Amino acid sequence: MLVSVAHRELAYLLTKHYFNETVAKVIMNLFKYDQASMGLLRMIDPSLKVNDLKKALIILIKYQLVDYNRTIKSCDYIVPLERLFAFFRLPKFLHAVALADGEPTSRILRIVAERGTIGREALVNLSSKGYKETKQEITDIMNSLSARNYIAIMKENVYLRIERFDRDHRDDLITDAIMNFYNKEAKVRSICEAILTLSMDITGDDAPITAPIDLTSLHNALKREEFQNKANLELYLSKLTTEFNYKFFIASGNHPQRGPMFALNVGAVIDHLLKEHVCSVITTKFGPKCCRLFRILLQKGPLLLKQIEEIIMLPARDVREYSYMLNKENFIRNRQVPKTPDNAPGKSVFILSVEMDPIVYKIADLCCRSMVNLLTRYDFEIERNEPLLSRSRAVQDLLGVKEVTEEWNEYFNSHEMVELNAVNRNLDRLLLARNQVDETMFLCHIWLTMRKNMQKSMTEI
Repeated sequence: MLVSVAHRELAYLLTKHYFNETVAKVIMNLFKYDQASMGLLRMIDPSLKVNDLKKALIILIKYQLVDYNRTIKSCDYIVPLERLFAFFRLPKFLHAVALADGEPTSRILRIVAERGTIGREALVNLSSKGYKETKQEITDIMNSLSARNYIAIMKENVYLRIERFDRDHRDDLITDAIMNFYNKEAKVRSICEAILTLSMDITGDDAPITAPIDLTSLHNALKREEFQNKANLELYLSKLTTEFNYKFFIASGNHPQRGPMFALNVGAVIDHLLKEHVCSVITTKFGPKCCRLFRILLQKGPLLLKQIEEIIMLPARDVREYSYMLNKENFIRNRQVPKTPDNAPGKSVFILSVEMDPIVYKIADLCCRSMVNLLTRYDFEIERNEPLLSRSRAVQDLLGVKEVTEEWNEYFNSHEMVELNAVNRNLDRLLLARNQVDETMFLCHIWLTMRKNMQKSMTEI
């Protein structure tokens, strides 16, 4: 995946927030090259002292934000882009884990995330000290997390498998998208979750189609009240696999003992979800009629302007205007095909089409810039209102509650309360906007990672 200037700026800002300026500078410098040695890093930024550079690299390696490739002559350092951004999404992931698996599990993962790498015994002690769970219970939870590939334990050291959290988040998006597509049908959600879970360990992260799951295994993984027998499940799946437009579910041969096999077309779901996001962007920017034109080109493929006019049932002038706006912003491509050797525009036809690659790169870049702006604005709001917010934190600690209650009136006058509420609302809006933008950027990155395999799989289906 291509790394733009906006990606570098966002990585720098996120790293600076979490660590410090020196570590952020090292990340920024590493982004300029596919890989860089210590000597090259020193040459790029002579202002960095050798010891500071070494400490920064140790921190980045400890938190898995930099990989290294040791050779006979030197050691080259590489930034794994997807893992870097996944690391900064960990707070959101850990919140989801807390809701699904409980606070003790989230606590263990949070401690590992905060320290990057931690000894097994130290983790058990920290996770159990002052809490009701015993050391044995904490050890059992750790073993469960290791079995589910959320953490890895090597030589008595524990670290997170960061990519696994990204995979879980991706699967949640896929499940929600499929459920919404099928009008929130609970059975479809259950089947989707079962296929994703059963194929987790035998399907690559960038695979556009899951490994096939046999009917018997799938039936055993589902609740009996949803499908009383395998015949009902097979009939239901046969209807899903005959969905012509999108082919989210695929029939994938037969197992000699365990019956028909089925797979989930992850690439098709991601593609559908991303295109919906793109359409949402176009609707917001240009309006619904302009989005109609874009959708027609997405569905029908390359079309002449006259063909679009006939399909969209809008005046020719409007169609030309909308196509011009989309072409100007690089959402569609306008290709001139001359009818005569002199290439005269008046004697040419113009074919409009959509090419997703440049659009996705454009939106990913836009998301990065938006994230930088939102983070900068958030910092500005925090700094500008620091006296009020620091008092608010002190009152929270004193009262032991985070929500604003009547007791707060003893510490703030009415004007300050109004101002504090306004500041908190503004900060919440910025965080919400950041999460929404990050979700779109996450989708773009998944699509770009999978696109080659998606194209290949679509030709095979």
